[in-house]
Amino acid sequence: MTRGEPDPEVIRRHLAALREALSNLRPIAGLRNVLVHGYLQVDLAILERVLNERLEDLEEFAGCVEAHLARA
Repeated sequence: MTRGEPDPEVIRRHLAALREALSNLRPIAGLRNVLVHGYLQVDLAILERVLNERLEDLEEFAGCVEAHLARA
């Protein structure tokens, strides 16, 4: 590694964190499609549960993106 080049190990760790955060977002993305496109009748109890139980996943992903952008 030369000066100015990113450390491959740091890149691997960041990619692993992003992969994990993205895998946690898949169910939320599916719910978004249901809400936006009206694919199914929305069960408000399920929507409430997702918002109460999975919001941290979205916040974690946003934090990963924000950290990456701060270094860019």
